[in-house]
Amino acid sequence: MVMANVPKNYKTKSQYMRYKAKSRTSTYFNEAKDTLLPKGSDDNAEMIKKKERVIEEFRSKLEKNSYYDKRFDRTADGNQKLCDEFGKFDCQGASDKDSCHDHHHINPYLRKEDLANFENWNLARQ
Repeated sequence: MVMANVPKNYKTKSQYMRYKAKSRTSTYFNEAKDTLLPKGSDDNAEMIKKKERVIEEFRSKLEKNSYYDKRFDRTADGNQKLCDEFGKFDCQGASDKDSCHDHHHINPYLRKEDLANFENWNLARQ
């Protein structure tokens, strides 16, 4: 079965979405690491060591949890995924709100356009 917008080396959309979740989490981690430890930082050596320990602890937790690869997988257990069993993701609202009052949602499992848009979907819309 050929799946729209899913590379041939993935057997299912869920498998591909696990890859996408792991990739997105890894990207966020690397961006946070680069922010905490910028090149040319004027932090003292003790502060740099503290930051490196925190980063390494976080990396270890991410690796232990496979970089939360099940977050985008509609077939994962309920508390492991951010979508429903059909693959629909609801906007969770801005970080300073309890929920999204505009009811934004996206389902990257439905159409290739939605999968492409999901690349830029911010689960906590600002």
